[in-house]
Amino acid sequence: MLSELEIRDFAIVEAARVRLGPGLCVLTGETGAGKSIVIDAIGALVGGRVGADFVRSGSDLARLRAVFDLADVPGVSAVVQDLGFEADPDDLLVVTRDIRRDGRSRCTVNGSTANVGALRQLGEYLIDIHGQHEHQSLMRPGEHLRLLDTIAGERVAEARAVYARLYREWRDCQADAERLRLDEDAKLRRADLLRYQVDEISRAGLSVGEDEELRAERNMLAHTEQLLEWATRAGNALTESDEGLSAVDRVDAAAEAVSAMAEVDSDLAALAEELTGAQAVLAEAARTLGRYAGHIEADPARLAEVEDRLELIGRLKRKYGDSVEAVLSAETAAARELAELEHSEERLAALEAQIAALWPELLAAGAALSVARGNAAAALTDAVERHLADLNLEGVRFVIEVTPRGDAAQPEAGADGLDEVAFLFSANPGEAPRPLARIASGGEISRVMLALKSELAARDAIPTMIFDEIDVGIGGVTIRAVAAKMAAIAERRQVIVVTHHAPIAACADHHIALDKSAADGATRLAVTVVRDEQRVFELARMLGRKPPTEATLNMARELLAEVAPERAQGKRA
Repeated sequence: MLSELEIRDFAIVEAARVRLGPGLCVLTGETGAGKSIVIDAIGALVGGRVGADFVRSGSDLARLRAVFDLADVPGVSAVVQDLGFEADPDDLLVVTRDIRRDGRSRCTVNGSTANVGALRQLGEYLIDIHGQHEHQSLMRPGEHLRLLDTIAGERVAEARAVYARLYREWRDCQADAERLRLDEDAKLRRADLLRYQVDEISRAGLSVGEDEELRAERNMLAHTEQLLEWATRAGNALTESDEGLSAVDRVDAAAEAVSAMAEVDSDLAALAEELTGAQAVLAEAARTLGRYAGHIEADPARLAEVEDRLELIGRLKRKYGDSVEAVLSAETAAARELAELEHSEERLAALEAQIAALWPELLAAGAALSVARGNAAAALTDAVERHLADLNLEGVRFVIEVTPRGDAAQPEAGADGLDEVAFLFSANPGEAPRPLARIASGGEISRVMLALKSELAARDAIPTMIFDEIDVGIGGVTIRAVAAKMAAIAERRQVIVVTHHAPIAACADHHIALDKSAADGATRLAVTVVRDEQRVFELARMLGRKPPTEATLNMARELLAEVAPERAQGKRA
Protein backbone atom coordinates (compact mmCIF):
# COMPACT_ATOMS: atom_id res chain seq x y z
CA MET A 1 0.00 0.00 0.00
CA LEU A 2 0.98 3.65 -0.30
CA SER A 3 2.13 4.65 3.18
CA GLU A 4 3.65 8.09 2.61
CA LEU A 5 3.56 10.79 -0.06
CA GLU A 6 5.80 13.86 -0.11
CA ILE A 7 5.22 16.74 -2.54
CA ARG A 8 7.47 19.77 -3.03
CA ASP A 9 6.98 22.64 -5.48
CA PHE A 10 4.47 20.66 -7.53
CA ALA A 11 1.61 22.68 -9.09
CA ILE A 12 0.48 24.94 -6.21
CA VAL A 13 1.93 22.74 -3.46
CA GLU A 14 4.99 24.29 -1.84
CA ALA A 15 5.56 21.44 0.60
CA ALA A 16 3.26 18.72 1.84
CA ARG A 17 3.68 15.31 3.42
CA VAL A 18 0.77 12.90 3.61
CA ARG A 19 0.89 9.76 5.72
CA LEU A 20 -1.62 7.13 4.70
CA GLY A 21 -2.71 3.85 6.16
CA PRO A 22 -4.73 0.78 5.25
CA GLY A 23 -8.44 0.92 4.58
CA LEU A 24 -10.35 3.90 3.24
CA CYS A 25 -8.37 7.14 2.84
CA VAL A 26 -10.48 10.15 1.88
CA LEU A 27 -9.30 13.48 0.46
CA THR A 28 -11.72 16.38 0.84
CA GLY A 29 -11.71 20.13 0.27
CA GLU A 30 -13.51 22.89 -1.56
CA THR A 31 -13.79 22.75 -5.34
CA GLY A 32 -10.45 23.87 -6.77
CA ALA A 33 -8.62 23.25 -3.50
CA GLY A 34 -6.14 20.96 -5.21
CA LYS A 35 -7.35 17.47 -4.34
CA SER A 36 -6.66 16.20 -7.85
CA ILE A 37 -3.10 17.57 -7.58
CA VAL A 38 -2.40 14.89 -4.98
CA ILE A 39 -3.73 12.24 -7.39
CA ASP A 40 -1.62 13.75 -10.20
CA ALA A 41 1.46 13.49 -7.97
CA ILE A 42 0.74 9.82 -7.25
CA GLY A 43 0.18 9.23 -10.96
CA ALA A 44 3.53 10.84 -11.79
CA LEU A 45 5.29 8.52 -9.32
CA VAL A 46 3.92 5.45 -11.11
CA GLY A 47 5.00 6.63 -14.55
CA GLY A 48 2.27 9.08 -15.54
CA ARG A 49 3.01 11.93 -17.90
CA VAL A 50 3.87 15.26 -16.33
CA GLY A 51 5.53 18.29 -17.87
CA ALA A 52 7.24 21.49 -16.86
CA ASP A 53 3.86 23.15 -16.27
CA PHE A 54 3.60 21.12 -13.04
CA VAL A 55 6.63 22.90 -11.54
CA ARG A 56 5.39 25.51 -9.06
CA SER A 57 5.74 29.13 -10.16
CA GLY A 58 9.04 30.57 -8.96
CA SER A 59 10.74 27.17 -8.64
CA ASP A 60 13.05 25.31 -11.00
CA LEU A 61 12.34 21.83 -9.71
CA ALA A 62 9.33 19.84 -8.47
CA ARG A 63 10.15 16.87 -6.26
CA LEU A 64 7.86 13.92 -5.51
CA ARG A 65 8.50 10.99 -3.20
CA ALA A 66 6.39 7.97 -2.29
CA VAL A 67 6.94 5.12 0.13
CA PHE A 68 5.09 1.86 -0.52
CA ASP A 69 4.76 -0.93 2.05
CA LEU A 70 5.05 -4.24 0.19
CA ALA A 71 4.50 -6.51 3.19
CA ASP A 72 1.12 -7.68 1.86
CA VAL A 73 2.25 -7.97 -1.79
CA PRO A 74 5.54 -9.93 -1.62
CA GLY A 75 5.47 -10.65 -5.35
CA VAL A 76 6.27 -7.02 -6.09
CA SER A 77 9.71 -7.38 -4.46
CA ALA A 78 10.58 -9.94 -7.15
CA VAL A 79 9.43 -7.48 -9.83
CA VAL A 80 11.64 -4.80 -8.26
CA GLN A 81 14.65 -7.12 -8.48
CA ASP A 82 13.79 -8.25 -12.02
CA LEU A 83 13.91 -4.59 -13.06
CA GLY A 84 17.43 -4.33 -11.62
CA PHE A 85 16.73 -2.53 -8.34
CA GLU A 86 17.66 -3.47 -4.80
CA ALA A 87 14.91 -5.00 -2.67
CA ASP A 88 14.49 -3.42 0.77
CA PRO A 89 14.84 -5.82 3.75
CA ASP A 90 11.89 -4.06 5.45
CA ASP A 91 9.64 -4.60 2.39
CA LEU A 92 9.57 -0.89 1.58
CA LEU A 93 9.70 0.63 -1.88
CA VAL A 94 10.83 4.27 -2.13
CA VAL A 95 10.15 6.01 -5.44
CA THR A 96 11.18 9.58 -6.27
CA ARG A 97 10.68 11.75 -9.31
CA ASP A 98 12.11 15.21 -9.99
CA ILE A 99 10.52 17.34 -12.71
CA ARG A 100 12.62 20.24 -13.97
CA ARG A 101 11.55 23.50 -15.51
CA ASP A 102 13.14 22.43 -18.81
CA GLY A 103 10.85 19.37 -18.93
CA ARG A 104 13.45 16.76 -17.99
CA SER A 105 12.78 14.39 -15.13
CA ARG A 106 14.92 12.17 -12.92
CA CYS A 107 13.55 9.07 -11.20
CA THR A 108 14.89 6.70 -8.56
CA VAL A 109 13.71 3.39 -7.12
CA ASN A 110 15.16 2.48 -3.72
CA GLY A 111 17.95 4.98 -4.35
CA SER A 112 18.95 3.71 -7.82
CA THR A 113 18.37 5.74 -10.96
CA ALA A 114 15.35 4.59 -12.96
CA ASN A 115 13.44 5.64 -16.05
CA VAL A 116 9.76 6.49 -16.38
CA GLY A 117 9.11 3.15 -18.07
CA ALA A 118 10.32 1.30 -14.96
CA LEU A 119 8.00 3.40 -12.78
CA ARG A 120 5.13 2.54 -15.11
CA GLN A 121 5.91 -1.19 -14.89
CA LEU A 122 6.01 -1.04 -11.09
CA GLY A 123 2.85 1.04 -11.00
CA GLU A 124 0.91 -1.74 -12.72
CA TYR A 125 1.50 -3.88 -9.61
CA LEU A 126 0.95 -1.12 -7.05
CA ILE A 127 -1.93 1.19 -7.93
CA ASP A 128 -5.11 1.22 -10.00
CA ILE A 129 -6.07 4.86 -10.58
CA HIS A 130 -9.64 5.53 -11.63
CA GLY A 131 -9.69 9.13 -12.77
CA GLN A 132 -12.44 10.98 -14.58
CA HIS A 133 -10.83 10.17 -17.96
CA GLU A 134 -11.20 6.44 -17.24
CA HIS A 135 -14.80 7.06 -16.20
CA GLN A 136 -15.44 7.94 -19.82
CA SER A 137 -14.10 4.57 -21.00
CA LEU A 138 -17.55 3.11 -20.35
CA MET A 139 -18.85 5.52 -22.97
CA ARG A 140 -16.48 4.07 -25.59
CA PRO A 141 -17.54 0.59 -26.78
CA GLY A 142 -14.02 -0.05 -28.04
CA GLU A 143 -12.83 -0.07 -24.42
CA HIS A 144 -15.32 -2.69 -23.23
CA LEU A 145 -13.26 -5.64 -24.43
CA ARG A 146 -10.19 -4.32 -22.60
CA LEU A 147 -12.21 -3.85 -19.39
CA LEU A 148 -13.63 -7.37 -19.61
CA ASP A 149 -10.19 -8.91 -20.16
CA THR A 150 -8.71 -6.86 -17.31
CA ILE A 151 -11.27 -8.14 -14.82
CA ALA A 152 -11.82 -11.63 -16.25
CA GLY A 153 -8.86 -13.36 -14.63
CA GLU A 154 -6.31 -16.05 -15.46
CA ARG A 155 -8.34 -18.25 -17.84
CA VAL A 156 -8.97 -15.40 -20.26
CA ALA A 157 -5.38 -14.17 -19.83
CA GLU A 158 -3.99 -17.63 -20.66
CA ALA A 159 -6.28 -18.08 -23.68
CA ARG A 160 -5.41 -14.61 -24.91
CA ALA A 161 -1.66 -15.30 -24.59
CA VAL A 162 -2.00 -18.46 -26.72
CA TYR A 163 -4.03 -16.58 -29.32
CA ALA A 164 -1.63 -13.61 -29.34
CA ARG A 165 1.38 -15.87 -30.03
CA LEU A 166 -0.35 -17.52 -32.99
CA TYR A 167 -1.65 -14.19 -34.25
CA ARG A 168 1.84 -12.65 -34.28
CA GLU A 169 3.21 -15.66 -36.18
CA TRP A 170 0.32 -15.54 -38.66
CA ARG A 171 0.67 -11.78 -39.20
CA ASP A 172 4.45 -12.07 -39.69
CA CYS A 173 3.90 -14.70 -42.37
CA GLN A 174 1.26 -12.49 -43.97
CA ALA A 175 3.65 -9.53 -44.04
CA ASP A 176 6.49 -11.62 -45.53
CA ALA A 177 4.18 -13.04 -48.17
CA GLU A 178 2.86 -9.59 -49.06
CA ARG A 179 6.39 -8.38 -49.59
CA LEU A 180 7.10 -11.29 -51.91
CA ARG A 181 3.93 -10.62 -53.90
CA LEU A 182 5.47 -7.54 -55.49
CA ASP A 183 4.73 -7.20 -59.17
CA GLU A 184 7.45 -8.58 -61.44
CA ASP A 185 8.88 -5.19 -62.52
CA ALA A 186 9.10 -3.97 -58.93
CA LYS A 187 10.70 -7.25 -57.92
CA LEU A 188 13.36 -6.91 -60.63
CA ARG A 189 14.11 -3.31 -59.65
CA ARG A 190 14.42 -4.30 -56.02
CA ALA A 191 16.69 -7.23 -56.88
CA ASP A 192 18.95 -4.97 -58.98
CA LEU A 193 19.28 -2.51 -56.11
CA LEU A 194 20.03 -5.24 -53.58
CA ARG A 195 22.57 -6.85 -55.92
CA TYR A 196 24.33 -3.49 -56.34
CA GLN A 197 24.41 -2.92 -52.56
CA VAL A 198 25.80 -6.38 -51.81
CA ASP A 199 28.43 -6.00 -54.56
CA GLU A 200 29.47 -2.53 -53.46
CA ILE A 201 29.98 -3.52 -49.83
CA SER A 202 31.52 -6.90 -50.69
CA ARG A 203 34.11 -5.36 -53.04
CA ALA A 204 35.21 -3.03 -50.27
CA GLY A 205 36.36 -6.01 -48.18
CA LEU A 206 35.71 -4.24 -44.86
CA SER A 207 36.79 -5.59 -41.50
CA VAL A 208 35.55 -4.48 -38.10
CA GLY A 209 37.90 -1.92 -36.50
CA GLU A 210 39.71 -1.26 -39.77
CA ASP A 211 38.76 2.42 -39.90
CA GLU A 212 40.19 3.04 -36.43
CA GLU A 213 43.47 1.33 -37.36
CA LEU A 214 43.68 3.34 -40.59
CA ARG A 215 43.11 6.63 -38.80
CA ALA A 216 45.93 5.79 -36.39
CA GLU A 217 48.22 4.87 -39.30
CA ARG A 218 47.30 8.04 -41.19
CA ASN A 219 48.14 10.09 -38.15
CA MET A 220 51.60 8.47 -38.04
CA LEU A 221 52.27 8.88 -41.78
CA ALA A 222 51.11 12.48 -41.81
CA HIS A 223 53.55 13.43 -39.02
CA THR A 224 56.72 11.47 -39.95
CA GLU A 225 58.95 14.56 -40.15
CA GLN A 226 57.81 15.92 -36.79
CA LEU A 227 58.09 12.48 -35.15
CA LEU A 228 61.64 12.02 -36.48
CA GLU A 229 62.65 15.49 -35.29
CA TRP A 230 61.14 14.98 -31.83
CA ALA A 231 62.67 11.50 -31.41
CA THR A 232 66.13 12.76 -32.46
CA ARG A 233 65.91 15.77 -30.16
CA ALA A 234 64.85 13.60 -27.21
CA GLY A 235 67.61 11.04 -27.87
CA ASN A 236 70.24 13.77 -28.20
CA ALA A 237 69.13 15.33 -24.95
CA LEU A 238 69.94 12.06 -23.23
CA THR A 239 73.15 11.06 -25.05
CA GLU A 240 74.85 14.27 -26.30
CA SER A 241 75.97 17.50 -24.67
CA ASP A 242 77.90 20.57 -25.74
CA GLU A 243 79.80 20.38 -22.44
CA GLY A 244 81.09 16.85 -23.12
CA LEU A 245 78.92 14.88 -20.73
CA SER A 246 75.42 13.60 -21.66
CA ALA A 247 72.51 13.26 -19.27
CA VAL A 248 73.22 9.51 -19.00
CA ASP A 249 76.91 10.16 -18.22
CA ARG A 250 76.09 12.78 -15.61
CA VAL A 251 73.60 10.56 -13.78
CA ASP A 252 76.15 7.69 -13.94
CA ALA A 253 78.79 9.93 -12.38
CA ALA A 254 76.37 11.02 -9.68
CA ALA A 255 75.52 7.38 -8.94
CA GLU A 256 79.20 6.48 -8.55
CA ALA A 257 79.81 9.43 -6.25
CA VAL A 258 76.83 8.69 -4.01
CA SER A 259 77.76 4.99 -3.89
CA ALA A 260 81.17 5.97 -2.57
CA MET A 261 79.51 8.24 -0.01
CA ALA A 262 77.21 5.38 1.06
CA GLU A 263 80.26 3.36 2.09
CA VAL A 264 80.89 6.03 4.72
CA ASP A 265 77.26 6.99 5.48
CA SER A 266 74.90 4.02 5.08
CA ASP A 267 71.87 6.35 5.10
CA LEU A 268 72.77 7.23 1.47
CA ALA A 269 72.57 3.64 0.21
CA ALA A 270 68.94 4.00 -0.91
CA LEU A 271 69.74 7.19 -2.85
CA ALA A 272 72.67 5.45 -4.55
CA GLU A 273 70.37 2.65 -5.68
CA GLU A 274 67.82 5.16 -7.01
CA LEU A 275 70.47 6.98 -9.04
CA THR A 276 71.81 3.71 -10.44
CA GLY A 277 68.30 2.73 -11.46
CA ALA A 278 67.69 6.16 -13.02
CA GLN A 279 70.87 5.80 -15.08
CA ALA A 280 69.66 2.43 -16.40
CA VAL A 281 66.24 3.87 -17.26
CA LEU A 282 67.76 6.83 -19.10
CA ALA A 283 70.13 4.58 -21.04
CA GLU A 284 67.26 2.30 -22.11
CA ALA A 285 65.14 5.32 -23.08
CA ALA A 286 67.98 6.59 -25.28
CA ARG A 287 68.27 3.20 -27.01
CA THR A 288 64.48 3.01 -27.54
CA LEU A 289 64.38 6.49 -29.07
CA GLY A 290 67.23 5.54 -31.36
CA ARG A 291 65.43 2.45 -32.60
CA TYR A 292 62.17 4.42 -33.02
CA ALA A 293 63.91 7.12 -35.10
CA GLY A 294 65.58 4.45 -37.22
CA HIS A 295 62.20 3.02 -38.26
CA ILE A 296 60.55 6.31 -39.17
CA GLU A 297 60.34 6.68 -42.89
CA ALA A 298 58.17 9.02 -44.95
CA ASP A 299 55.82 7.10 -47.27
CA PRO A 300 53.61 9.49 -49.31
CA ALA A 301 52.26 6.62 -51.43
CA ARG A 302 51.05 4.67 -48.38
CA LEU A 303 49.54 7.85 -46.92
CA ALA A 304 47.55 8.33 -50.15
CA GLU A 305 46.35 4.71 -49.97
CA VAL A 306 45.21 5.16 -46.40
CA GLU A 307 43.39 8.40 -47.25
CA ASP A 308 41.59 6.70 -50.18
CA ARG A 309 40.62 3.74 -48.01
CA LEU A 310 39.22 5.98 -45.29
CA GLU A 311 37.27 7.99 -47.87
CA LEU A 312 35.73 4.74 -49.21
CA ILE A 313 34.78 3.58 -45.73
CA GLY A 314 33.30 6.99 -44.95
CA ARG A 315 31.18 6.92 -48.10
CA LEU A 316 29.84 3.44 -47.27
CA LYS A 317 29.06 4.51 -43.70
CA ARG A 318 27.12 7.51 -44.98
CA LYS A 319 25.02 5.21 -47.17
CA TYR A 320 24.54 2.15 -44.97
CA GLY A 321 25.18 2.99 -41.32
CA ASP A 322 27.28 4.93 -38.85
CA SER A 323 29.85 2.17 -38.28
CA VAL A 324 31.65 -0.60 -40.16
CA GLU A 325 29.55 -3.11 -38.19
CA ALA A 326 26.36 -1.42 -39.44
CA VAL A 327 27.61 -1.48 -43.05
CA LEU A 328 28.40 -5.20 -42.82
CA SER A 329 24.97 -5.83 -41.25
CA ALA A 330 23.36 -3.97 -44.15
CA GLU A 331 25.23 -6.26 -46.55
CA THR A 332 23.97 -9.36 -44.73
CA ALA A 333 20.37 -8.09 -44.71
CA ALA A 334 20.51 -7.15 -48.40
CA ALA A 335 21.99 -10.54 -49.32
CA ARG A 336 19.26 -12.31 -47.36
CA GLU A 337 16.48 -10.32 -49.00
CA LEU A 338 18.08 -10.81 -52.43
CA ALA A 339 18.16 -14.57 -51.87
CA GLU A 340 14.48 -14.48 -50.94
CA LEU A 341 13.63 -12.53 -54.08
CA GLU A 342 15.66 -14.85 -56.28
CA HIS A 343 13.78 -17.78 -54.78
CA SER A 344 10.57 -15.87 -54.16
CA GLU A 345 8.24 -18.37 -55.79
CA GLU A 346 9.45 -21.21 -53.57
CA ARG A 347 9.48 -18.98 -50.49
CA LEU A 348 6.01 -17.58 -51.27
CA ALA A 349 4.61 -21.07 -51.72
CA ALA A 350 6.11 -22.10 -48.37
CA LEU A 351 4.67 -19.00 -46.65
CA GLU A 352 1.23 -19.52 -48.11
CA ALA A 353 1.30 -23.12 -46.93
CA GLN A 354 2.33 -21.93 -43.46
CA ILE A 355 -0.43 -19.29 -43.44
CA ALA A 356 -2.98 -21.92 -44.47
CA ALA A 357 -1.78 -24.22 -41.67
CA LEU A 358 -1.79 -21.46 -39.07
CA TRP A 359 -5.26 -20.15 -39.90
CA PRO A 360 -7.27 -23.06 -38.41
CA GLU A 361 -4.98 -23.03 -35.36
CA LEU A 362 -5.62 -19.31 -34.97
CA LEU A 363 -9.37 -19.80 -35.33
CA ALA A 364 -9.31 -22.59 -32.74
CA ALA A 365 -7.34 -20.42 -30.31
CA GLY A 366 -9.73 -17.54 -31.02
CA ALA A 367 -12.74 -19.79 -30.38
CA ALA A 368 -11.20 -20.93 -27.07
CA LEU A 369 -10.66 -17.29 -26.14
CA SER A 370 -14.29 -16.50 -27.08
CA VAL A 371 -15.55 -19.31 -24.84
CA ALA A 372 -13.37 -18.11 -21.95
CA ARG A 373 -14.63 -14.57 -22.48
CA GLY A 374 -18.23 -15.75 -22.66
CA ASN A 375 -17.90 -17.62 -19.37
CA ALA A 376 -16.15 -14.66 -17.77
CA ALA A 377 -18.80 -12.27 -19.13
CA ALA A 378 -21.63 -14.36 -17.66
CA ALA A 379 -19.96 -14.50 -14.23
CA LEU A 380 -19.08 -10.80 -14.33
CA THR A 381 -22.62 -9.88 -15.40
CA ASP A 382 -24.07 -11.59 -12.34
CA ALA A 383 -21.49 -10.01 -10.04
CA VAL A 384 -22.02 -6.50 -11.44
CA GLU A 385 -25.80 -6.79 -11.09
CA ARG A 386 -25.35 -7.78 -7.42
CA HIS A 387 -23.10 -4.78 -6.87
CA LEU A 388 -25.59 -2.52 -8.66
CA ALA A 389 -28.37 -3.77 -6.39
CA ASP A 390 -26.20 -2.78 -3.42
CA LEU A 391 -25.86 0.65 -5.07
CA ASN A 392 -29.65 1.25 -5.22
CA LEU A 393 -30.00 0.04 -8.79
CA GLU A 394 -32.23 -2.95 -8.09
CA GLY A 395 -34.05 -4.43 -11.05
CA VAL A 396 -31.65 -3.05 -13.63
CA ARG A 397 -30.10 -5.37 -16.17
CA PHE A 398 -26.44 -5.29 -17.09
CA VAL A 399 -25.35 -7.52 -19.96
CA ILE A 400 -21.90 -8.15 -21.42
CA GLU A 401 -22.41 -9.18 -25.00
CA VAL A 402 -19.59 -11.12 -26.68
CA THR A 403 -20.16 -11.43 -30.43
CA PRO A 404 -17.99 -12.54 -33.37
CA ARG A 405 -16.19 -9.82 -35.26
CA GLY A 406 -17.15 -10.05 -38.93
CA ASP A 407 -19.47 -12.93 -39.95
CA ALA A 408 -19.49 -16.62 -39.17
CA ALA A 409 -18.42 -17.58 -42.70
CA GLN A 410 -15.43 -15.24 -42.68
CA PRO A 411 -14.21 -14.50 -39.12
CA GLU A 412 -12.17 -11.34 -38.71
CA ALA A 413 -9.01 -11.93 -36.69
CA GLY A 414 -7.62 -9.01 -34.75
CA ALA A 415 -4.74 -8.64 -32.33
CA ASP A 416 -7.13 -9.06 -29.39
CA GLY A 417 -9.14 -12.00 -30.76
CA LEU A 418 -12.17 -12.71 -32.90
CA ASP A 419 -14.66 -10.91 -30.66
CA GLU A 420 -16.42 -7.64 -30.13
CA VAL A 421 -17.59 -6.84 -26.61
CA ALA A 422 -20.39 -4.45 -25.71
CA PHE A 423 -21.81 -3.45 -22.32
CA LEU A 424 -25.61 -3.26 -22.46
CA PHE A 425 -27.87 -1.73 -19.84
CA SER A 426 -31.53 -1.50 -19.00
CA ALA A 427 -32.60 0.76 -16.13
CA ASN A 428 -36.26 -0.27 -16.18
CA PRO A 429 -37.91 -3.70 -15.96
CA GLY A 430 -39.38 -4.86 -19.25
CA GLU A 431 -37.00 -2.79 -21.37
CA ALA A 432 -34.47 -4.65 -23.50
CA PRO A 433 -30.84 -3.88 -22.68
CA ARG A 434 -29.30 -1.36 -25.03
CA PRO A 435 -25.78 0.06 -25.38
CA LEU A 436 -24.72 1.51 -22.05
CA ALA A 437 -23.28 4.71 -23.54
CA ARG A 438 -26.61 5.63 -25.16
CA ILE A 439 -29.06 5.26 -22.29
CA ALA A 440 -27.28 5.39 -18.91
CA SER A 441 -27.21 8.62 -16.92
CA GLY A 442 -24.04 10.02 -15.38
CA GLY A 443 -24.94 8.61 -11.98
CA GLU A 444 -25.69 5.20 -13.45
CA ILE A 445 -22.39 5.18 -15.35
CA SER A 446 -20.57 6.01 -12.11
CA ARG A 447 -22.22 3.13 -10.29
CA VAL A 448 -21.54 0.68 -13.12
CA MET A 449 -17.86 1.62 -12.99
CA LEU A 450 -17.81 1.27 -9.20
CA ALA A 451 -19.41 -2.17 -9.56
CA LEU A 452 -16.73 -3.20 -12.09
CA LYS A 453 -13.98 -1.88 -9.84
CA SER A 454 -15.47 -3.73 -6.88
CA GLU A 455 -15.24 -6.97 -8.80
CA LEU A 456 -11.69 -6.13 -9.93
CA ALA A 457 -10.71 -5.59 -6.28
CA ALA A 458 -12.06 -9.05 -5.45
CA ARG A 459 -10.06 -10.73 -8.22
CA ASP A 460 -6.63 -9.09 -8.50
CA ALA A 461 -3.77 -8.34 -6.10
CA ILE A 462 -3.22 -4.61 -6.71
CA PRO A 463 -2.91 -3.24 -3.17
CA THR A 464 -4.17 0.33 -3.75
CA MET A 465 -7.17 1.63 -5.67
CA ILE A 466 -7.75 5.34 -6.26
CA PHE A 467 -11.11 6.89 -7.13
CA ASP A 468 -10.98 10.51 -8.24
CA GLU A 469 -14.54 11.87 -7.89
CA ILE A 470 -16.26 8.67 -9.05
CA ASP A 471 -19.33 9.86 -7.13
CA VAL A 472 -20.07 12.71 -9.57
CA GLY A 473 -23.76 12.75 -10.47
CA ILE A 474 -24.83 10.74 -7.43
CA GLY A 475 -26.67 12.13 -4.42
CA GLY A 476 -29.37 11.50 -1.86
CA VAL A 477 -29.75 8.07 -0.31
CA THR A 478 -27.70 6.48 -3.10
CA ILE A 479 -24.51 8.19 -1.99
CA ARG A 480 -24.69 6.23 1.26
CA ALA A 481 -24.83 3.02 -0.74
CA VAL A 482 -21.78 4.20 -2.72
CA ALA A 483 -20.01 4.96 0.56
CA ALA A 484 -20.79 1.48 1.87
CA LYS A 485 -19.48 -0.11 -1.35
CA MET A 486 -16.22 1.83 -1.16
CA ALA A 487 -15.87 0.86 2.49
CA ALA A 488 -16.41 -2.78 1.53
CA ILE A 489 -13.64 -2.60 -1.09
CA ALA A 490 -11.42 -0.99 1.56
CA GLU A 491 -11.74 -4.12 3.71
CA ARG A 492 -9.54 -5.87 1.10
CA ARG A 493 -7.53 -3.01 -0.41
CA GLN A 494 -6.24 0.39 0.47
CA VAL A 495 -8.72 2.75 -1.19
CA ILE A 496 -7.94 6.44 -1.75
CA VAL A 497 -10.98 8.55 -2.64
CA VAL A 498 -11.39 12.17 -3.70
CA THR A 499 -14.94 13.18 -2.82
CA HIS A 500 -17.28 16.07 -2.10
CA HIS A 501 -19.83 13.90 -0.26
CA ALA A 502 -19.91 13.81 3.52
CA PRO A 503 -21.37 10.27 3.80
CA ILE A 504 -18.33 8.89 1.96
CA ALA A 505 -15.91 10.97 4.02
CA ALA A 506 -17.60 9.77 7.21
CA CYS A 507 -16.62 6.17 6.36
CA ALA A 508 -12.92 7.03 6.14
CA ASP A 509 -10.27 5.29 8.19
CA HIS A 510 -7.97 8.24 7.35
CA HIS A 511 -9.45 11.65 6.49
CA ILE A 512 -7.20 14.24 4.82
CA ALA A 513 -8.47 17.79 4.27
CA LEU A 514 -6.94 20.13 1.71
CA ASP A 515 -7.20 23.90 1.87
CA LYS A 516 -5.92 26.40 -0.69
CA SER A 517 -4.89 29.87 0.43
CA ALA A 518 -3.13 32.92 -1.01
CA ALA A 519 -0.43 34.87 0.81
CA ASP A 520 2.44 37.12 -0.29
CA GLY A 521 1.32 36.88 -3.89
CA ALA A 522 1.59 33.07 -3.94
CA THR A 523 -0.97 30.26 -3.74
CA ARG A 524 -0.33 27.47 -1.28
CA LEU A 525 -2.00 24.18 -0.46
CA ALA A 526 -2.27 22.97 3.12
CA VAL A 527 -2.70 19.22 3.68
CA THR A 528 -4.02 18.19 7.10
CA VAL A 529 -5.01 14.85 8.59
CA VAL A 530 -8.22 15.67 10.46
CA ARG A 531 -9.33 13.77 13.53
CA ASP A 532 -11.95 14.07 16.24
CA GLU A 533 -13.53 17.54 16.33
CA GLN A 534 -11.53 18.76 13.31
CA ARG A 535 -13.14 16.00 11.31
CA VAL A 536 -16.59 16.95 12.55
CA PHE A 537 -16.00 20.54 11.33
CA GLU A 538 -14.79 19.30 7.92
CA LEU A 539 -17.87 17.09 7.50
CA ALA A 540 -20.07 20.01 8.50
CA ARG A 541 -18.40 22.12 5.81
CA MET A 542 -19.11 19.37 3.28
CA LEU A 543 -22.75 19.43 4.36
CA GLY A 544 -22.92 22.98 3.09
CA ARG A 545 -22.17 25.41 5.90
CA LYS A 546 -18.99 27.39 6.49
CA PRO A 547 -18.69 28.38 9.24
CA PRO A 548 -20.71 25.41 10.46
CA THR A 549 -23.89 25.80 12.45
CA GLU A 550 -24.77 23.71 15.43
CA ALA A 551 -27.25 21.86 13.21
CA THR A 552 -24.64 20.88 10.61
CA LEU A 553 -22.19 19.93 13.37
CA ASN A 554 -24.81 17.63 14.85
CA MET A 555 -25.50 16.14 11.42
CA ALA A 556 -21.78 15.47 11.02
CA ARG A 557 -21.65 13.75 14.39
CA GLU A 558 -24.69 11.68 13.46
CA LEU A 559 -23.00 10.57 10.23
CA LEU A 560 -19.92 9.42 12.13
CA ALA A 561 -22.02 7.65 14.72
CA GLU A 562 -24.07 5.88 12.04
CA VAL A 563 -21.10 4.46 10.13
CA ALA A 564 -18.97 3.57 13.16
CA PRO A 565 -20.77 0.27 13.96
CA GLU A 566 -20.88 -0.71 10.28
CA ARG A 567 -17.15 -0.06 9.85
CA ALA A 568 -16.33 -1.97 13.04
CA GLN A 569 -18.43 -4.93 11.89
CA GLY A 570 -16.76 -4.87 8.45
CA LYS A 571 -13.31 -4.95 10.02
CA ARG A 572 -14.27 -7.92 12.20
CA ALA A 573 -15.63 -9.75 9.16
